[in-house]
Amino acid sequence: MKSPLVCEVVYNEELTPELCGRLVVEIVKYFLYYRGQIPQQVDQLKRQRDSLTDEVENRAQHLQTPEGKENKHAKEYARTASQQKMRKQEAYLSKLEQSLNDLEKLFQELHYTVSHTVLTHNLRVALIIGSTVVTPKDAFIVELPRYAATRSDGAPQIKRREIAHMFRTLVTWEDLSLMPAVGLTNTYVMVELPQNSSTTLTQWFTPKPHFDHLERGRQVLIKVSVQKQSEADEEDQDGQMAVQFGDRDDLTSPECYGSKEQRHQLKDDPDKDVCEEAADLDCVSGLSNALSQNHIDDIDSESESQTTVQELMWFQAPIVFKGFQDIALPHSSGDTSWF
Repeated sequence: MKSPLVCEVVYNEELTPELCGRLVVEIVKYFLYYRGQIPQQVDQLKRQRDSLTDEVENRAQHLQTPEGKENKHAKEYARTASQQKMRKQEAYLSKLEQSLNDLEKLFQELHYTVSHTVLTHNLRVALIIGSTVVTPKDAFIVELPRYAATRSDGAPQIKRREIAHMFRTLVTWEDLSLMPAVGLTNTYVMVELPQNSSTTLTQWFTPKPHFDHLERGRQVLIKVSVQKQSEADEEDQDGQMAVQFGDRDDLTSPECYGSKEQRHQLKDDPDKDVCEEAADLDCVSGLSNALSQNHIDDIDSESESQTTVQELMWFQAPIVFKGFQDIALPHSSGDTSWF
C-alpha cells in the first residue's frame, strides 16, 4: 500500500466547533465536485434545479394550450420533440432533486456530529469514493484535533476567511492535481467516534466495528491544525534558556561546584579541575533525568494511544451517494471559484 498524500491546513488562531463542522462539509462538497461525482458545485446545482423546475412547468402549460387548424403537422412535430425533451428534463430533475435531498441530509448530520464531538475527542472523517468501502478508488480522510475548537463563534467574515484559506490550500496543492480521474461510482461518508458516544450523535450513523483501516485505493490525508502563538513563544523561550545555560561564564559561584555531596567527593582529588568535574556530574545527572522522563512520557503516550484505538469506532452514514451527470442542460458558465 502506498503512503497517503498529506495536505496540512494550518490556522494561526483557534476554530469554533460550528466552523469545524462547516469545514468538513465544505471539504466533502469540494471533493464530490473535484472527483467528478456531481456535474457542478452544490450551490449551482440548486440554482439549476430551480430554473429547470420553472422551465418544465412552463413547457407543460404550453403543451396543454389548444392548437389552431393551420400548420397542424408542424405543430404536432414540435409537440413531439418538446415532449421528448421534457421527459428527459423531468427524469434529470427527479435525479437532481433526490441527490440534493440526500446531500442536504448528509451535510446536516455530518455538521452536527463534528461540531458536537471536536471539543472532546480527536476526530477523523473519511470520504470514500468507490464501489464499496473496502475497495475504494479514492479515500479522503480529514483529521481534526480536539484542541482545534475552543473559542466562541466569531463574526461571519471570519468564517468566510478561514474557509477560503482551506480552499486555497487545497486548490494550490500540486499533488492533488496529479490524481487520475475516476468515473461515476458510489460515495460513502464515515466518521470515527468513541464507542461510548451519546445516542444523539450515533443514532443516524451505522456502527462498523470490523472496519479498521483502508488498505486499497489512493489515500489523501487532510490534517487541520492550529498553531497557537503561545506555543511558538514557549519554543523561543526554551531556546533562549538553552543558549544562556551553554554560555554561562560565572564559574566562581558555589552553584558551579554542584551539590554539597558532589563538592565533598571532589576533595579527594585536589589536582582535578573541580569546576569541570562538577559540570560533568551535573550534565550526567541532568541527562539521566531527561532520559527517564522521556521514557515515562513514551510509555504514557503509547498507553494513551492504545486506549484511544480501543475506544474508537468507525460509523457509516446510511446514505450512499451515487454520482450522476448533467444530461438535461449544458454545464453552467457561472462562477466556479471556490475562494
